[in-house]
Amino acid sequence: MAIDVSYRDTYTTSAEDLTRTNKNFIINEGVAFDGFNVTESLTPGMSVLVAPGTAYFYGSGTNANVMYEFYSDANETVTIGTAGVQARIDIICLKVDASTGVASIVAVAGTPSGSPAVPATPASHHKLAEVAVGISVTTITNANITSTRRSVFVLPTGDRTSGLLGGKIQATVASNNLTLAVKTLAGTDPSASSPVGIWIGDTLRWITGALSVSANAGTNWFASGSAELATREIDYFVYAGFNATDGITLGFARIPYAGLYSDFSATNTNDKFCRISTITNAAAGDNYVNIGRFAATLSAGAAHNWSVPAFTANNLIQRPIFETRELTATHTINWSGGTTNPTIDTAVLKYKIRNDQIKINTWFYDSSGASKNRTNANVVFPMSFAPTNSVRNIMNCIVISGGTRVGNETGALVTGNNCDFLVSMTTATFELYISGEYKI
Repeated sequence: MAIDVSYRDTYTTSAEDLTRTNKNFIINEGVAFDGFNVTESLTPGMSVLVAPGTAYFYGSGTNANVMYEFYSDANETVTIGTAGVQARIDIICLKVDASTGVASIVAVAGTPSGSPAVPATPASHHKLAEVAVGISVTTITNANITSTRRSVFVLPTGDRTSGLLGGKIQATVASNNLTLAVKTLAGTDPSASSPVGIWIGDTLRWITGALSVSANAGTNWFASGSAELATREIDYFVYAGFNATDGITLGFARIPYAGLYSDFSATNTNDKFCRISTITNAAAGDNYVNIGRFAATLSAGAAHNWSVPAFTANNLIQRPIFETRELTATHTINWSGGTTNPTIDTAVLKYKIRNDQIKINTWFYDSSGASKNRTNANVVFPMSFAPTNSVRNIMNCIVISGGTRVGNETGALVTGNNCDFLVSMTTATFELYISGEYKI
C-alpha cells in the first residue's frame, strides 16, 4: 500500500494528486458558486459575455480521470460566427488543451439546418450555454441564450445522510389526488443544468428530469382511510430508491425504517405499503433511503379523497427523519359479558412511530352515570399497525377508577391488530388507561 501526499514543498504535484484532492471536495463536475453565466454583450452584437467563475470538469482520452479546475476572474467576450441562410445552434464551452494545459472559453458552431440540433460537446470541453443563431441575425440577445451550467456542491463526499442535495420534496393535491415530487430549491423540475443529488447506498445519483409519484383518490391507501385513521392527519416518510433499469424512483410510506424494497408490503391497502413511482423492474434487494417526511389526510368512505395541510417546519421535513409527530387515531372498545355497555366519552388513541417501534397511549372515560354490568369484560383494542408477531406482555392496562383488572396479564397482542384485556366494569363512572409499545 502506497502512501502519498498531494501537495509537497519543492516537489512536483501530479495531475492525479490534484484530481484526488479536488474529488474530496467536489462531488460532481460543473460550476461552483454559480459562476460563468453567459449573457448578451454589453453592446449586443454577434458575441456573448461570460462572467467570472470557477468550474470543475474531467478531461478525456488519456486524461479521462483528470479533473480540471477552471478559473476566470474577469468577464470574457466570445465571438459568435456570422449567421447564414439557415439557423443553427452554437454552444459556449470552457476548454482545456490536454497537451498544453492552455485554457480558453470558446464557441463551438452547430450545423446550419432547417431544424438545427445542438452540437455534441467536444472532448475536454465543458458546456456553459446554448446559443440560437437565427437566419441572417446580427445581434445575440439574452432571449437567444439557454444556460446549461450545472452547479457543483463543495462539501465532503462523506456527507451521505443529508437527504436531497440541491433539492426538496413537494406534496400537493389536485382533484383529490395526491402527488409527491422532487423539485430544485427554486421549485422547478430537475434538469441536466439544475440536477438534484441523492446518495443511495454508496453511490451519488443525480436526478436530471421530472420525478414524481401520485396516489389517486378512491383507494384506501396504506389503510389510511380505515375507521381508525380516516380524516386524521398522518405522517408519511419519503423514499428514494434505485435499480439499474428503472433508475431513481420516488416513493412514500407510513414506515420510516425501510432500507430495501423488500421492507415494504406489495399490497396497497397494507399499513407497510410504499407508493413508488416505478416498480416495473423492482427487486427485493433494491436500495431505498429515507429523505424526508410530509403530512396528509385520507377521507372516509368510498371516495377516499386526499388533502394536505398548510405546510410548516413541523409537518414537512426536508431531511431524513425516522419518527412521526404524536398523532391521533379513533378507537373503540368491543365489550362482552354482562348486560350493559358503558358509554364512552373519549376513545382517542395517541401514537408515535419511531424507527420500527410504535408507542401508544389512550384513555377511555365514562361519566354517563348509567348503571352497567360488564363483569370480566373483554376489551378489544384496535391497533394502528399490526404487530410483526404475537408477542405478549407489551401493553399496560390500568383501571384508574370504577373497575378492576381481572387476571395477571399485562396484555397480549393477538391475531390482527387488536389488544385484549380482561377488566370488570361495574360502577356508573370509570376511567381506563392503556399504554405501551411494540415492534411493527
